[in-house]
Amino acid sequence: MAVLLSSLSDEELLSFADVSPSDLTPLESELIKRFRKNVEQIEAQEKKIIELEDRIDELSSEVDDLEEELASR
Repeated sequence: MAVLLSSLSDEELLSFADVSPSDLTPLESELIKRFRKNVEQIEAQEKKIIELEDRIDELSSEVDDLEEELASR
C-alpha cells in the first residue's frame, strides 16, 4: 500500500484521503514530507541492492570461470 501511495502526488494523496491541504495540521504536513523522504530513501536503497546483486552475479560468474580454468590445467 505504501508503494501505491508513494506514487501519488501530494494533491492526489490528499484527495485519496479526502482531505484538503488547508485541513492539514503542521504536524500532518511534516509527516507527509517525512513519508516522501522515507520513500525516496527506500527506493535508493532498493536500487543499490539491485546493483549489488548484479555485481555478486558478475563475481560469481568470474569465480566459476576461474574454477573451470584451474580444473582444466
